Amino acid sequence: MDSLENLPNLFLNENYIKEIKGLGNLNKLEVLGISGNPLNADVLKQLGGLSEDGSAKKPLKFVKYCKKH
Repeated sequence: MDSLENLPNLFLNENYIKEIKGLGNLNKLEVLGISGNPLNADVLKQLGGLSEDGSAKKPLKFVKYCKKH
């Protein structure tokens, strides 16, 4: 995703994503839709959780997580 580093919105809802990875270069991410995927609930909570519409409450925490893992 190197060429998408300026991407502000990313919607990955309902895609059977099991792991959070590959977002490490999206430093301008403002909206991350990630609901409806079989992700680890503890990891989602650690990263700030999801809002009612299924978007990450703190998308840049997901980016930082991907940089570490």
